Amino acid sequence: MPTMLKAKRLALIAGAAFALLLAGSHTVQAQTQSKEKALEAAQERGRLAGKYRCVSLEMEGKSAPCGSPPLVLNEDGSYQIWGEEGSYELVQGRWLVLEHSQRRGLGQIVNTREIVFEYRVGDKKCKVTFQRTFELPPGYSLS
Repeated sequence: MPTMLKAKRLALIAGAAFALLLAGSHTVQAQTQSKEKALEAAQERGRLAGKYRCVSLEMEGKSAPCGSPPLVLNEDGSYQIWGEEGSYELVQGRWLVLEHSQRRGLGQIVNTREIVFEYRVGDKKCKVTFQRTFELPPGYSLS
């Protein structure tokens, strides 16, 4: 009988060790997936980082002068516009959320050069389109 008890104990210990090993591999897998997602988000922010100028403003379907300062998206996930500073988030690779924006809702990422915001000011529907500007490195000119 003592041999049978030892065998049962060994089986229990082996089962517990296997369960711990399995749980550990799931933890490592989850950490790896989390790191991969963070890397993808950083790469996506890098592709969108830059200065975007307002190229069109529509209120209730009618064009209006666009006096907005540029929207600046930084690689670290921060942004600046209209004196607002905060962080931004990319959702499903198609939407831009300005965390502290009091005015704008979701921005639709049309492509890496264009972002469109649609929101309401009172009862008026607004649509603002920003296009990315590219600046030459210091010391270069087009002339």
